[in-house]
This record gives sequence, C-alpha cells and structure tokens, in this order.
Amino acid sequence: MFSGKISLKVMNASNLPTKHETLNPYVQVKVDDEEVFKTRTVKDTIEPVWDENKEFHKKNVQYLIFTLYNDDEEMEALAECTLSLCDLGIEQIGRDVLKLKQSLAPQGELNIGIYLKEDKVDLKRRGAVDKIYRSQGHCFRKVFFSSPTYCS
Repeated sequence: MFSGKISLKVMNASNLPTKHETLNPYVQVKVDDEEVFKTRTVKDTIEPVWDENKEFHKKNVQYLIFTLYNDDEEMEALAECTLSLCDLGIEQIGRDVLKLKQSLAPQGELNIGIYLKEDKVDLKRRGAVDKIYRSQGHCFRKVFFSSPTYCS
C-alpha cells in the first residue's frame, strides 16, 4: 500500500472501441473505488487528447482505476484499466515522472504519467526517555542513523 502525494497526468487515448464514427470521451479516475477527478470531455474524436494534471494526497492506496465514458451515452463505460501501485515497484517512489501506456479492456490504450512521493514516517518513539550508558567515566547514548553507517 502507498500513502502520500500522487501526481497524475492523463495524456491521451487511442484505438478506442466505438459504435459510431466519433465519440465524446472523458476519463474518470478512482482511487480504491473513490472518485478523485474527471477529465474534460473531448468532442467528436476517436483519438482524444486531454493533457490534464491532478495532484492529491491519499493514504493506503492499492490501485487506480481509469474508466473511459462517452458523454453521449448513459454511464456506459467504453473501456477501463486498473493500475496497481504495488506493480510500480518501490524504487519508483520519489523518482521522475513515470510514463505508462496502459491497455484498456475491451480495447484501446491510455497514456498516463504518474509521480509518487511517499509520506515521511517518524519512527522516533514519542515520550521515550533516552537511556545514558556509562563506561570508563564517559556518558554515551544510542544514536540511530537514517542510512546504514559502518564503523571501521
């Protein structure tokens, strides 16, 4: 699970399923079944370009759901894809924007960009008393370093 800031860019879609010559598509984005935003509707196209950005902060996110709708039809989804944040890998957190080409079901592709910035977790114990160790007339206390430290 991921907790932190998610910066998302919905770029474009291609090869969408259509019963008509043109569509009026938009994308609804959900985080774990909670809608976070919708793109604007692009009129009369089968190759929509949105280039819309959205930033939001969420806790314990498992996946993002992208659903494409045709504005002319009653809430019937054209296509859908799910992006699991576990699949992105921990090494992607805090790095550059990751550009992805997601396959849509039943047909099509959606191009997105995503940037993840994880919340800082304070591992310090609250209200803990530092224990002082005495050795040969000197006082010492434990110090924990954020990265591995080796003494030679």
